[in-house]
Amino acid sequence: MSRVVRLLLGSLSLTVVLTACGPGLSPYNLEDIDLDTTSDAGADRSAGNVDDEPETEPEPEAPSTSSACDQTFDTEAPGVYDCDGVCVPSTWIGDGYCDNGTQSEANLMCESHGWDGDDCQGAEDPPTPPPATPAPTTPAPTTPPTTPATGAIGDACTTADGEAGLIDCASACMPADYLGDDYCDDGTSSEADFACPEHTNDAGDCDAAPTTPTTPPTTPPTTPPTTPPTTPPTTPGTCTTANGAPGVLDCAGSCQPSAWIGDGYCDDGSSSAADFMCVDHGNDGGDCGTPTTTPPPTTPPPTTPPTTPTTPATPTTCTTADGSPGLLDCVGTCAPASWVGDGFCDDGLNSPADFMCPLHSDDLGDCAP
Repeated sequence: MSRVVRLLLGSLSLTVVLTACGPGLSPYNLEDIDLDTTSDAGADRSAGNVDDEPETEPEPEAPSTSSACDQTFDTEAPGVYDCDGVCVPSTWIGDGYCDNGTQSEANLMCESHGWDGDDCQGAEDPPTPPPATPAPTTPAPTTPPTTPATGAIGDACTTADGEAGLIDCASACMPADYLGDDYCDDGTSSEADFACPEHTNDAGDCDAAPTTPTTPPTTPPTTPPTTPPTTPPTTPGTCTTANGAPGVLDCAGSCQPSAWIGDGYCDDGSSSAADFMCVDHGNDGGDCGTPTTTPPPTTPPPTTPPTTPTTPATPTTCTTADGSPGLLDCVGTCAPASWVGDGFCDDGLNSPADFMCPLHSDDLGDCAP
């Protein structure tokens, strides 16, 4: 036989089921058992004054940071509770790394752990990493210097880079392998300048550059002296031209080559530098027509025979301003000898040279009528 009995143990109410199962134990003897009849809580409970809400149990205290524990990290070191109550290896304290719970699994940055054994320097934040050192910069390559070198153009030298060099046309030491490398080093499109006769125009790479002038002088002296005698003599007299050729005073008193008289060309002072178109010279020996007037009675005829030889004299050789072989032309100017008989009429009008005279056989036939 069983019976339900309510027991009061202080503020705790229990319901117990009692079963009579042995001699001397009667369920009737336990009917009104009150195990705590003197408890105030029991009295309150009997009187119905106790709050039905159960009391809240106090939260367990956090383990002490000095307490040992069994850490589960991959190390055999003994464990210790960190500042957050997590069991971590004790060897992490003072290992030179700040375990502050942010950049580490453990938080040892508190006073009880000595700020991670001074790894966190007593600060609340991890130490600031040092600034990164900038990478070294490589200086830009410099071009070889073009300082004038010591020596003459074409002499051997050594460049600033230690290479075998040659002094170029600008007197700068440049690499010798620039010469004749199929690229025109003329100082404009290249730092070196080998485009000069001393380097044979960069050994042919700059053949377009001329080595000697190819055009005749543009302003040779073609006019007679600007100060002729104020009173020309009435009788033509012999003289020597400025270039040493045999001469005669023309109608204006200017010393001109005597070979021009009667050379088949009318020297009238307009189309020629000489003026032989007068009675004294027989209108240039008939080159300018028959004289229409006779000499005045007071003027005796020439008493000396003409100085013009029956055969042309040998042209006088000379050297032009650019050093090439030359000949004195019909007016006594030194002009290139190669212009005589070159297929172009050098008559002093279309050319700065005048080879249109018997002395030069009318430019060797170039000026033949």
